[in-house]
Amino acid sequence: MIFKRFFVPLKTNWLLGAVLFGVAGISTAANPVFPRISSVDTTVKDDLIKQNIVGAAVAVVENGRIVHAAGYGHKDLARQTPVTTNTVFRWASISKPLTAVAALKLDEIDPQFNIEDRVTSHISYWPTTGPKRDITIKQLLSNRSGIIHYTSKSDCPGNASPSYNRRKHGNGIFNAEKAVDVFKDQDLCFTPGSDYKYSTFGFTVVAAALEKQARMSYNDWVFKSVARPLGLTSLRQATGTSRGFKASCGALTAASEPSKSYVLPGGGWESNIVDLAKFANGIAQGSLLNDTDRLWTESTGNSRYRLGISREFGGDVVSHGGAHSDTRTHMYVFPSTAEKRSIVVYMNGAHGSPARTARRVAMAMGDTRWNEKDTAIVPLCESNCSDSFAGVWRKTQKDVVMRLGLAENDFSTEWRHLRSAGYYLDDFEARSTGNSVKWDGVFRKGSGGNAMWRNFSREGFNEKWKEQSAQGYRLVDVETYTKGSQRYWAGLFRPGSGKYALHRYYDTDDFGTKHRSYASQGLKLIDVEPFRDNGKLKWAGVWVAGSGALLNRNYPTSEFGDLRNTRQSQGWKLVDLERYTSSGGVLWAGVWEKSILGEKLNRNYPMCGEKNDDDEWTDFGILNRHDQWRSAGYELIDWERN
Repeated sequence: MIFKRFFVPLKTNWLLGAVLFGVAGISTAANPVFPRISSVDTTVKDDLIKQNIVGAAVAVVENGRIVHAAGYGHKDLARQTPVTTNTVFRWASISKPLTAVAALKLDEIDPQFNIEDRVTSHISYWPTTGPKRDITIKQLLSNRSGIIHYTSKSDCPGNASPSYNRRKHGNGIFNAEKAVDVFKDQDLCFTPGSDYKYSTFGFTVVAAALEKQARMSYNDWVFKSVARPLGLTSLRQATGTSRGFKASCGALTAASEPSKSYVLPGGGWESNIVDLAKFANGIAQGSLLNDTDRLWTESTGNSRYRLGISREFGGDVVSHGGAHSDTRTHMYVFPSTAEKRSIVVYMNGAHGSPARTARRVAMAMGDTRWNEKDTAIVPLCESNCSDSFAGVWRKTQKDVVMRLGLAENDFSTEWRHLRSAGYYLDDFEARSTGNSVKWDGVFRKGSGGNAMWRNFSREGFNEKWKEQSAQGYRLVDVETYTKGSQRYWAGLFRPGSGKYALHRYYDTDDFGTKHRSYASQGLKLIDVEPFRDNGKLKWAGVWVAGSGALLNRNYPTSEFGDLRNTRQSQGWKLVDLERYTSSGGVLWAGVWEKSILGEKLNRNYPMCGEKNDDDEWTDFGILNRHDQWRSAGYELIDWERN
């Protein structure tokens, strides 16, 4: 562990008493320096790659002091703007425990305010007839009020999703009455207190009651009771637009989230990672409330969710996560441990799992509560996608990471990023889209050089191949594609030596002759690439020193399946799979090698499967299959986008 031992205790506040919280480092206000734990660094960096997260921030607190705080990655796919400990992220739903703490604080110091109170005891604009009049503040904090969430979904039948209007409901700082107006006329999903339904809007009602009783705005009460005592200098309302990413059809795409001021109490606060860590530490230390345990021990009828926070391991761990369309957050607090540890994580990807990262961090620090796997996460789909795919998996008990659908420059940037982390690109696919190309890649953990060259003419690629060969590199994957009317060539190279050959633009028969000739000379085929030149089917291939490779081509879909079954029974496994079209329709080709390891093959799969009219998945996509086979110990050997 690496610590810079310059701890600065924060000032205390008369309202909450002494708060022990130190920050470390020789720093300035604009550029603070915090300690970092090497095992945590290694774990976080690995997990971000496995989850395909562009940028994140992580902080760990023990004994009231930050022992680790760092930004990781970047804010943009071009990786030009690093994430730092000063980067502001949305708290999203971690705003809920903040509101819960503020409510319990008022409950403690004001005899006229009790969380058992009905809402109507404090605000006049909440309905006073029907079951809504019986809703209590405690029911709101525990998500047992029956108030709808952002969307109705199946657990709130007959109830339309609330509609937010910026002009009517406000587009600036939080206004409780306008925010309540968004949903106050919606039917309840159930009788208050009879069931559980997670609801961000319920916390808006809590805030409305708070500010009426505290005789100040909800924002001011939060700053007086929580932010200032803890020294949260970057905490603010999320009134602007945040920007991050989401996984769409397997590819990262830009995502954004507008102002969340209208749901500030349940999902609209933001700060840097250090201030979120300070808040988590306030809960862990019990410095915010006279009886902090009330947050997670109040009996509410819920198995886990208590008052604005979830409990695990009987209350030994309490937590809350947050999700926006571009962001994920998580907070773990361990109030029962000797060191009263807290772990907080921000991610700028809606497809990420910060809870998994936090658990892996806890494990790296010796926590034995979890046994979190470190395999790559496959972001499964939320909507239908075009294109179809094929994949070959071999039971090697190894794993790969995938990057799908990246534009030219972004793919180069990601290739360099993964190379610096010890991954090499072993298989790539180009998809032409008019005058541009999208790229898929399969990356493996391993040492040694890895060269990628793209966008070469026929002659230019031949010269590059010769150059790389002279430098001790061998071509392992050749790819050809078009931009407009022009054909281009690309290749992946790895360190190697010995006999070696590349041939392109061969007719079907001549290519077969060349393959047989090389086999007799001790060269084996490892990669083929079919393409069309002037309307005619042509072939390219790569051979390396060795023996024992079979080549089969021009098989229709069903016949190739029969062939594959025969080859498997004979101990032959696929190393390269190709799909292409001819005058007779879709055809398949395969290169085979001897192997005793198990194999899985899926062809003609959509990326994401299909959904029916009820928005239910009726069929698996290739990403589901990849996740299934990967979890069973199969490594993706070859990836084909059709």
